[in-house]
Parts: sequence; structure tokens; C-alpha cells
Amino acid sequence: MDKIGYSYIRRRLFMLLVVLFPFLSIFSQNIKIRTKASESVMTGEQFRLDYIIESDIEVNESIIIKNIEGFDIIYGPSVSASTQTSFKNGKRHTIYNSTSTYYLEAGKSAGTYHLPKVEVKINNKKYKAEDYKIEVKSLEKLTENIDTFVETTVSKTTMNISDTLTLTYTLYTTTEINRIINIDFPPLRGFYAVNVTPDRQKFKEKEMNEKIYKAVNLRTLILQPEREGRVEIPEGEIILRYEIPTGTIVRNIWGQEYEETVSLDRRLKMNGAIISIQEWKAI
Repeated sequence: MDKIGYSYIRRRLFMLLVVLFPFLSIFSQNIKIRTKASESVMTGEQFRLDYIIESDIEVNESIIIKNIEGFDIIYGPSVSASTQTSFKNGKRHTIYNSTSTYYLEAGKSAGTYHLPKVEVKINNKKYKAEDYKIEVKSLEKLTENIDTFVETTVSKTTMNISDTLTLTYTLYTTTEINRIINIDFPPLRGFYAVNVTPDRQKFKEKEMNEKIYKAVNLRTLILQPEREGRVEIPEGEIILRYEIPTGTIVRNIWGQEYEETVSLDRRLKMNGAIISIQEWKAI
């Protein structure tokens, strides 16, 4: 083959590669769909769901979902785009992200639910997301073993006007309390009161009704009647907060693992009492 023929073939091959290059780049493109959401939520909890299309070419596709079993769609999709650029071995690599964001609310039925197997079509080729499941847990189920109450104890219900009685509020709980949010002790009208609650109270174990409780003295008062007759000690209220483990291990923003918890507030009533105050000679 002479030089002219060889040169002609080279030019033809070059032109062919120029024509085929866009198509070759299409076939070599790397595209995948990632699902980002909590692996477990509580019934009625609202959370975010992201479908992220990652590609080495720029894409502007949105993922549309109308129904998701076990969840209500509150809002979405909201579509956003971003790029990530890195350098490796002196070469520049750019990843294009197209994110479709939904806000969902878990239903009232606990169980494990699979998200829809979404797919997108890019350059006549279909791409599917991997299977993703979310466990919906019931707060009632997690907290069914919590038993807590306040016992109101008075040393006597009938007394002499010159006598005294002891009023005690004791908190019982089967589960460790995270903190006491608020206590509203009732106003004590008709009595002179002296607070004799010991300092730095600690929980002590106490068996009651075939259960082991942690008990602590909230307040102890010595009461002296101001007048004769029927005197009422009103009801009070206490609000407790529990942190309940869900059994799910999650990571914080630094990658550290910890057990997920949910907060539960319990509002408890402190019962009142009726005290009959009589003259000294009537006792």
C-alpha cells in the first residue's frame, strides 16, 4: 500500500472515531441510583427520603412516586443538582448528582416495608435502585413494660387540731427515668407545712405487686391543721421523660455508632386526700 492510501485510511479512521466518540461515551457512562433514608422509624414519625442519581455525565432526571405502602407522602419530589470533583493520579473526576427528595410520614401499623423499586431511563437505557426497606416500630410496643406512678401517703385521715400528720409523695418506676421535666405539688390550704424531705434522694429498689420498682421520695411534709372541719389536700402532677432504646444502631456525623432512642413523656397524677380535723375533746 502506498503512502497516499495509508494516509487516506488513517483519515477515515480518525473521522469515524470522531463520529462514534459521543456514542462510545454513552455506552461507557457510569450511572447508579442510591436510596437515602432512615432504616427504622416510629409510627407517625415524619422523615426524609432521597433518591440520588449518581453519574459521570450530567443528568437532569427526577424520580416520581405517587404511592408508598406504609407511608403517606407529605411533600415531594423536590429536585436538586450538585457536583463532586476529585483528582486521582493527576486526572480530574466529576460526579453529577440529581436528588429527588420526599418527606414521608410513617403509618400507624408497625412492620417492615419495602420502598418502590424506582427506575430511570437515560439514553434509552434503564437504571434501577437497589431494594431498600424501612422498619416501622410502634412506640406503644417499645414502652409497654414501663409502669410508673406516684403514691400519696398520709399518716392519718382523722386528727386532732393540735396534732400533726406526715404527707409523703413517692415515685415508683420500672424503667430508668431520663429526667423530671416538671413537678406541680398541690397548694396546701388549711395547714401549716414544714418540708422535711431528705437531701440528695436516691432511687431504691422495692418490690410491689410482683414487680421490682425503683422508688424515690419526692417530698415529705409535716402538716399542722389551721382550722377544724374537713380539709382537702388537692391533686398534683409530675411530668417524666424516658429515653427508650429502639434496638437500632445508627451513626452520628463523625461516624460513631450508638443505639437509637426515642423520647417518651409521661404525665402522672399525684392523688389528693381528705383530712377530718376535730377538736381535741372529740378524739
